Amino acid sequence: METLFEFLRYFLCISIILLIITVLLFLLSRPLSERQVQQLAEKKRQRMIEQFFQTSRFAYYPDTRFKSKLKPDGNFYPLSLSIEQVPSYVANLLKYKKHEWVVLIFLTGRVAKFIWANKGVDKTAVSTLLSYDQVVRMAIDNECNVIMKFHNHPASEPHLYRYNTPSKQDRRSADALSEVLANHGISCTMHVCERGRAYRYHRTVSPQLFSLDGVQKQVASLNGTSAWQNIRLHLEFFL
Repeated sequence: METLFEFLRYFLCISIILLIITVLLFLLSRPLSERQVQQLAEKKRQRMIEQFFQTSRFAYYPDTRFKSKLKPDGNFYPLSLSIEQVPSYVANLLKYKKHEWVVLIFLTGRVAKFIWANKGVDKTAVSTLLSYDQVVRMAIDNECNVIMKFHNHPASEPHLYRYNTPSKQDRRSADALSEVLANHGISCTMHVCERGRAYRYHRTVSPQLFSLDGVQKQVASLNGTSAWQNIRLHLEFFL
């Protein structure tokens, strides 16, 4: 008798679990609502953006001859790096510099096409010698839709202090430049470099980068095409 009760209890538990799974699959097999399609599109776009700007944990080093030949008054140089490599590459490019330098990386998609670098007037301040109009024109003429800006903070006493946080002027400059770039459909990131590492402190993503409307249309085109497709979208929505 006890064995029968155990079997019935086990059978009941399995039946309840199967019933719950069946109900869930039924609910998940229904198409997403319009609101859910919009929310899923927003989540997918955010994931795409995070993946787009993902950087490598490995170190990348510039050629020492190139590093020594940077022109203080500014110049453009060809470049061929993935966006994953750029922060480490630039941080090591500016490592051990005793004056502040500013570097602009112009990218098409996730590929860096060229670099601009110029030296600051002293150890405490630096600004790009390119005007905002020149930056925008170079980006548009070369079909670049992302710009990454870097500058270093020379450390006079690196064993006592860290210099990896942006100043108030850094943040004001970042806000001003990013607004101009965003008006032309150009995304940007801003970084402080210290001791061979880059620290991002600002990012502005243009609406044109993985446009929400485009992602939403993609989700909508899949929604309702099949029960299994609906389940996949629901799982992507909740996870």
